[in-house]
Amino acid sequence: MPGEVAPEWLPEGARFDDDDRHLWLEGARDPIWVPEGAYYDPTLPDRFVAFSKAFLCWPSGPHAGQPAVWAQWQLDRVICPAFGLRWEETGILVTRTVFLFCARGNGKTALAAAIGVFCLSAMREPTPEVDLFAVSREQAMRMWQAVDHFIRASDDLCDEMTIYDSRKSVYYGANDGQLVVRSGDAEAEVGLNPSCALVDELLSQKSRDLWDVVTSSAGKREHTLIMAMTTPSLDSAPRFARQEYQYAKRVEGDRAADPSYLPAIFEADPKDDPFAVDTWYKAAPALRDGFLDIGIYHTEAARAKLDPNSMHQFRVFRLAIWSESGHSFLPMAVWDANACEMPTARELLKYPCYGGLDMSGTADLTSWCMLWAKTTDEMYVSWRHWCTEKMYHQLVDWTGGMFRVWVESEASTVRVVPGDWIEGPMVAQQVLSDYRTFKPWSIGLDSMRSREMNRLLSEEIGIPTQLLNQSGRSMEAATERIEALAHLTRLKHSGDPVARWMASCTHVQYDALLFPKLVKSDLNERNAKIDAIAALAMAMDRRLAWEAEYLDLVPPPRAVRI
Repeated sequence: MPGEVAPEWLPEGARFDDDDRHLWLEGARDPIWVPEGAYYDPTLPDRFVAFSKAFLCWPSGPHAGQPAVWAQWQLDRVICPAFGLRWEETGILVTRTVFLFCARGNGKTALAAAIGVFCLSAMREPTPEVDLFAVSREQAMRMWQAVDHFIRASDDLCDEMTIYDSRKSVYYGANDGQLVVRSGDAEAEVGLNPSCALVDELLSQKSRDLWDVVTSSAGKREHTLIMAMTTPSLDSAPRFARQEYQYAKRVEGDRAADPSYLPAIFEADPKDDPFAVDTWYKAAPALRDGFLDIGIYHTEAARAKLDPNSMHQFRVFRLAIWSESGHSFLPMAVWDANACEMPTARELLKYPCYGGLDMSGTADLTSWCMLWAKTTDEMYVSWRHWCTEKMYHQLVDWTGGMFRVWVESEASTVRVVPGDWIEGPMVAQQVLSDYRTFKPWSIGLDSMRSREMNRLLSEEIGIPTQLLNQSGRSMEAATERIEALAHLTRLKHSGDPVARWMASCTHVQYDALLFPKLVKSDLNERNAKIDAIAALAMAMDRRLAWEAEYLDLVPPPRAVRI
């Protein structure tokens, strides 16, 4: 506007809006947000573009073998803001973390590999360390192959760099730098000092351990660039993944909240028409630049119209739309791997015991769970169950007759009681018997359905109990400890078939604040039962409460005290 003075750092042909802090570079389709106290320096972005064109060529796709010329969306949303924004006071780069989220086939891996090679050789960083991480060997190999191709296809880079294919690493003698493909094992990677860390398919990571190791290592140098590239997972992502995505979305909506975090998110809205070309462009920016064949979308869309499973994959992989907001509690292979021959009662007496009791009315089972902690990271679990005669016949039908087999087996853990109601005193008698044997430190009960049982056990019998809220916030720590131990094969159980069936019926659903709640896998089907898993979670909550009180290992449990 007339009278406005352009900032001294404004590049030729660019324009800057001081009101919203948007910088429009010449030819750009999207602006760059410039935080207060920062400026744009084109030196590194221009060097990256020139380096790519001179030394790199595309490893695959319609432009394979041609010099690497970057698409406008890659320049606008990643390259220029990541390498161009600097703080006025120090001259240090503003961007420390890039979160790139888009559909498959948009060149995320090639872009990351090029940034890795550039940071190794042309950033003029002393002894650079470029670390590449991936969640699986296959993903790590894809990243390595892109790096390997870029270097081997250039005579100049081959002359300057030494490739160690067996170790998946590159050494650059001119600056004593190295590029290494890392294992993805958080414990093995403690002590890193990267100048650049590239994490492929971040949202497929099962926990935040590796991400925490990478991000916490960033403060050892004056500047470290961390770049995470990802597509939604076909299976629902764990809580950590959704947290990172939600954080990126919040920063996208309020850039001033964290100027060092650069979100580049390309996704369709779940409410969009999945077969509209405009919807495809939202999630796949490479379509506009000819790097991705739109014919692939037409072909897969045609199949998606006829096949629900293909439709699900199309939405996740091509439209970058999240799968359902949750995930299966545990894969049955993981559950079965924890089955073992349980120690004898005499042996179990050596270990501290905790209990969880999930009461029922007429439409569920009652499950009583005891948990013994051999150590803080190895535990044994067993159950007892009760169901009414009416519920027994329904369960036999719903399980194709298997529930009858489970009840009639010699090792049955189920007691079928006559009538339409499971009497509290009968259950309390069994709990009292087990309490006299194993002396559980505390027994958790559902606050919604167990007030009378709590009165009976605690006031009349004198057993230590605790009413627990079953919300995701309250049971978060218990749910996550159960999943973690099971994946480590340290949640030992006897292979109780009823508990196994209920585990297969259990789903972890995330609420609006991303707290995990145990729910039935299909809320519209009454034949899904999860009482044994709810009881296990309450027993685990009691163990965590003990650890907080006596070992100071975890924060006090967030279960709401009634």
